[in-house]
Amino acid sequence: MSDIDTSAADSLKVLDLEWPIREADMSDHAQSPLADKVDALLIRLQLGNLSKRSLTRLTGGANQETWAFDAIDRANVTPLILRRLSDDALPSEDTVTPECEAHLIRCAGECGVPTATVRHILEPRDNLGRGFISTRIEGEALARRVLRDAAFADLRPRLAFQCGAILARIHAVPLNNLPALRTRFAAEQRDELYETYRSFGGGSPVYELAFRWLRARAPAKPSAPRLLHGDFRKRQSDRRS
Repeated sequence: MSDIDTSAADSLKVLDLEWPIREADMSDHAQSPLADKVDALLIRLQLGNLSKRSLTRLTGGANQETWAFDAIDRANVTPLILRRLSDDALPSEDTVTPECEAHLIRCAGECGVPTATVRHILEPRDNLGRGFISTRIEGEALARRVLRDAAFADLRPRLAFQCGAILARIHAVPLNNLPALRTRFAAEQRDELYETYRSFGGGSPVYELAFRWLRARAPAKPSAPRLLHGDFRKRQSDRRS
């Protein structure tokens, strides 16, 4: 990039030092242990250094942590994301592993699905747990803002079509190169959801009517599963009908 925004100016004052900057050169950084580990990894991956005060925690769900940060080198500022399991995350059949998620993103990207680029899948020597680092794409994740804010008025008429086109590309991803995924079809998931509902006592006329409606209109079981995205169903990327 030809221009560096002013938010990175303080970090770029150290450009007269040998690159990448070593820990001894970064004594003015008020770095947390996590930031130290991220910085060490960026140096090893030859991506530069962690930009001072750029490591920011984002919302990441019950079991995942998502961190935004910038890597800086002599010429560039690279916005990145760290996704990793929380230290207290519990294993669940309803979620894929971070390694699996990273491989899925790569497979989808190779098939024309618009995705962030996975730069690195964490290894034990990184001392950062299980997860991956990807490029950071600026955007809006809150549906309320997308649906209401004036800034997205021009987008809204095209949004449903674009989502459908992306879904079609996801569905077309060949399954032979994907990591192992749990396979479920619509009727199986419906029955699992019904059992979950009953485990909380059941007895809701609205839910009983909804499940009856679903049973009466269940689609025929397809001949082969397809890859779906979790944001269009109940959970993360999964191989289902």
